[in-house]
Parts: sequence; structure tokens; C-alpha cells
Amino acid sequence: MLPYTHKLLRYYITIWLITISPLILIAQQNTATLNATLAVTYAKQNMAKLNAFTNNVNKKTLQTLTKCAKWESKIKRLLIKVNPAKAQQLFNNNTLSFETILTQYKNGMLVLDNAKANYNQ
Repeated sequence: MLPYTHKLLRYYITIWLITISPLILIAQQNTATLNATLAVTYAKQNMAKLNAFTNNVNKKTLQTLTKCAKWESKIKRLLIKVNPAKAQQLFNNNTLSFETILTQYKNGMLVLDNAKANYNQ
């Protein structure tokens, strides 16, 4: 009885392997396609998050520099009224001001926006 059971078991295993082998191949192919799709989707999601973060940082930087440049011009006007010599000493043409930083930042942002490469383009 044992040899018969052993042959029957071998027969069932052979039938099972013949039946399941095409399904395994189809599953492997679907998995490879799914992995490629997920990789592209993941990269697009990360690029979108990175762009959103970068845009928020750039927006806040521009707002801050604009506010600082505005305050700097107000302080300069008030200081000219109070002490023109000190105003000339502090705000001469060679010193770095928020207004020049703002214009340099805007020019740099234009250069970066033109040079930026998006994923898969």
C-alpha cells in the first residue's frame, strides 16, 4: 500500500506543479510591471513633495526679504531726517542691503527655474 500512496502523491505533486507553473510566471510578470509602475509613481510623488517644499521655502524667503527691505528703507528715511551723516555712513553704496539681496535672490531664482530638470522629462 505504501508504494501506491507514494506514486499517487508523486502524481498529485506533478499535476499541481504543471497547473501552478504558468500562474507563477504570470504573477512574476505582473509583479515586475507593478514594481516599475510603483517606482515611477513613488518618484513622481517625491518630486511633487519636493517641489511643494521648495516653493514654500522660496515664497517665505521672498516675503521675509521683502519685509526686511521695506523696514530698511523706512529706517534709512528716518535716519536721514535725524542724522544724515550717520545715514550716509551706514547706507553708502558699497554696503550690502536687503534690497540688493532681494534682487540677487530673484535673479538667482530665475536662473534656477530655467535650469531645473523634472523627473522623466
